[in-house]
Amino acid sequence: MSTTAELPAHATLFESKIVQMTQGVILHHALCTAARLGIAMGAEIDIVGFLMSRYFGLRSLGTCVAVGFGGFILAGGIGVFLMGAGFDATGSYALPLAGFFTAMVVAALLMTGLGPYRFAVMAVHESEPLKAGAA
Repeated sequence: MSTTAELPAHATLFESKIVQMTQGVILHHALCTAARLGIAMGAEIDIVGFLMSRYFGLRSLGTCVAVGFGGFILAGGIGVFLMGAGFDATGSYALPLAGFFTAMVVAALLMTGLGPYRFAVMAVHESEPLKAGAA
């Protein structure tokens, strides 16, 4: 019998780990979940920089990354406050975690509307952008 909640097939690794942390799991599972959550967050940080370079270009990349990661750090601080306030109000972390889970799903849905990259990958010695799948 599984101790985790059933998730839709499109749930991301990050979302599935948050749901697992709301379940009453043993210490070994909690440690594995925390490690996987850390890996997912590391991947999230990398993909933010990559997407910013493709949608905002290299000319404004420094400013965009600074604002983006500043918001990332600010949201991390606000999230801790909201988790504490939610626990104080309800006596459980379930409600704040459900709110964060919902916010992540909404963010993932918004990302599906980004469209194609605005700035193509340029070849090292060519002036033409590389075609998708060309090496």
